[in-house]
Amino acid sequence: MKENILTEAGSLKLTYEINFTLHGDIKFYGITVTSEDENGVTECKTINDISSDKKSIEALVRLMRSGKVTPTTFEDIISDFMNN
Repeated sequence: MKENILTEAGSLKLTYEINFTLHGDIKFYGITVTSEDENGVTECKTINDISSDKKSIEALVRLMRSGKVTPTTFEDIISDFMNN
């Protein structure tokens, strides 16, 4: 899922991707958030094994998209999600 936003420093393209790892027979889902500014500078952050519930991860990504979460703030969002 890709999204373009306008910041004080210029435009920023955000990409959100759901990934998974297998632990035995169970899939655990994670998320990768990538930002790219108008100069081509990228920042990427991946957090694996957030949840085995794909629907909750999809809902989380929708919330992250609506809140324009960047790689910089991604860890705080996931920490809050996992502690609730």
